[in-house]
Amino acid sequence: MLLRFERTYKPYSVYLSKFRFDRYAGTDKPKDYSSIVKLEDPEREVVRDVRIWMNNPLRYRGDTLYQSGFDEATEKGTVLQVVENRGWMAPYVGCMIVAIGLLGQFQLHLMQFLRKRVAS
Repeated sequence: MLLRFERTYKPYSVYLSKFRFDRYAGTDKPKDYSSIVKLEDPEREVVRDVRIWMNNPLRYRGDTLYQSGFDEATEKGTVLQVVENRGWMAPYVGCMIVAIGLLGQFQLHLMQFLRKRVAS
């Protein structure tokens, strides 16, 4: 028995055009690696070059393509991880709820302050 992730085919293609890899001086630790990929989407008639590097992913059609690694044997290829983030809106909704609550709290205290000021 073999278990694997579900395979999902996307309506666009990504091709590696150029890969760059830098190390910290005097060490084998990776300092920076980046890729220039060609994004082709025939449905939307999109053909463009995009640079993906560490902590700067490509976001396209609800997917996020991260530069998660590189081919350590040849140092000429890249490893991209595709993530579909359905909950991307949750932090924004949470911040709006907090902001509305803070505004309500401020308004409540302001009204109490103004009532006390008028009464005295």
